[in-house]
Order: sequence, then C-alpha cells, then structure tokens
Amino acid sequence: MANAHTEYKWYVAELVQEFTIEGEQDNVVHCEMLLIHADSPEAAFDEAVGFGAGNAVYTNPDGKTVAARFRGLRSLHRMWEEPHNGAVVSWEKRTGMSEAEVQAWLPSKQDLDAFKSDREGGIEPIADAE
Repeated sequence: MANAHTEYKWYVAELVQEFTIEGEQDNVVHCEMLLIHADSPEAAFDEAVGFGAGNAVYTNPDGKTVAARFRGLRSLHRMWEEPHNGAVVSWEKRTGMSEAEVQAWLPSKQDLDAFKSDREGGIEPIADAE
C-alpha cells in the first residue's frame, strides 16, 4: 500500500532569486515559496524550475537597473493534503531543542513577514517589473 500522501499532487517549492542593483555593492537574495501541481516529484521539479528559469532586467522606482537571476531550488516538498484553509504546506522537524532554541524560532508579531512592507529593501518583485 502506498503512503496516503502519494495521492496528492501538490508540492511546495522554494525558489532562490538573486538581485543585483546598479551602483550597489551587495546583492539581495529572495527565497520565494510556490505551490506546484504535478503528477510526480520529477514533474514538480521541472515545473518549479520552469517558473524560475527566466532572468529579468528592469528599472526600479529609484531609476536603477535591477538584474534578477534564478539560482535554483532550495527545497521541494510534497504536501500531505490538498490545499485548503489550514492545510499543512511545509514543515520542519527538530529533535532535542532547548527552551532557548524554541523561543528563538518564535519572532514577535511585528517581525512576522506578513506584517512587514512588501517593498522592504527596495527590490521590486519580478511580477511588478513590467
């Protein structure tokens, strides 16, 4: 009997994008998490790489040229259930964590990404570049 989760055809891919900005010494690297629908892990990999494969060059609101480069996949996970409100999208397991280590995993509300500016760091998302 196959694992129960093998019937699900949803995956979570983390794509790594590197941005370089005209006149700036430091690059900026984003990890973008995408939902992928595919019939197999191999198909999910190909689909995820396809989403990231295009490189882009555009001008940001400050008039500087930004080059975006797809660097690869950081992770690819099969979901254990169909996507719905409250579905587990990804997980990480650690064993033997101290209380201090657990607390270090728990940022304050204002430090959660959902409460930060979408434009933090001055990089425009690729989708807004055109």
